[in-house]
Formats: sequence, structure tokens, C-alpha cells
Amino acid sequence: MSPDELIARARKLGATIGRSTLNLWKREGLVTPPKEGSLGRGRGRFADYPEEALWEAVAAWAARNKAGLRTTNKRIRAIREELLAWYASGFDFRKLKVPYELLFHGVGQRYPVVVGDSPFFNWLVAYEKAKAGIPLAMPVELSIVRVRATGEVKLEIAEASGGTPDVVVFTEE
Repeated sequence: MSPDELIARARKLGATIGRSTLNLWKREGLVTPPKEGSLGRGRGRFADYPEEALWEAVAAWAARNKAGLRTTNKRIRAIREELLAWYASGFDFRKLKVPYELLFHGVGQRYPVVVGDSPFFNWLVAYEKAKAGIPLAMPVELSIVRVRATGEVKLEIAEASGGTPDVVVFTEE
């Protein structure tokens, strides 16, 4: 998708991102870089962003702007790298570089429940909302379910009941 398409789709999801911000985030590693090239013979250049870039841009915007929390692009890049590696590992807590007790609430529980505002939490929830096409303003309950027999991990996202804030629940079947 073109940069203008990405910006328009992000705006529909509730993230206000400008072209210069998108270029900065691309250079600083906050979004997946586009396929870039020339149209040839003086006709200009093109940039074709993958779908993941939209999800990452919305997540970066949420981590940076949601609930008055401000953080640096360097920290957001570290959060992105950490969470994408965690996704690739099948949501294995042992693969996190940072102890999950520092990232998630519910330390004493067998399966932590995440509620609250931190750049880490906001990035995770906004990424999944953007993936599902859900506006950022709509509260959701994100369930990460590990099937014990197969080791498979399922992500389920549903509208939160009764106007509660965003929640992430980890369970095992």
C-alpha cells in the first residue's frame, strides 16, 4: 500500500500519523520498511508498504500517545522487536528478554491478566486491534490461549463488556 493509503487507513483506526512521521518511523525501525523503487525516466519514486507496516504504525502511535504516556522512538523500537520475537516464539514467556513480571500485572497468578497503561501493553493491544480492523477507541479483551496438547497458540479478540478498559488474558487449554 502507498504511504497515503497507510496514513488514511491508520486515521480510520484512530491514529493520526503524518507522512514525515511515517518516514521517520521507517528510518528508526518502528515500522516494516516498504519496497521502494523508481518508476523510471523522471516519473518519480514509489513506496509499497506491507500490511504489517499499518499494524506497526498504529501500535507505535498508541505506545507513544495513548493515555498521556510519552516514550521515545528508541524504546518503542525495542518494544516492537521484543514483541515480534515473542510472537515468533509462540508467546513463550521464557523467550522474553525482560522478565514478564515487569511487563504484565498479576505476578502471583498462574496466568497473568494484563490491565493498564504502559507502552508495552498499548503496543500489544493496538497491534492486535489494527490487525482485526478495530478502532483504537473501542475497548477489547484480547485472549492468548495456549493449547497444551499441541503447543499451538490462538489469539482471540472480542469487544470488552460494560465499557471496561482494554484487557489481555493468558489462558491454557
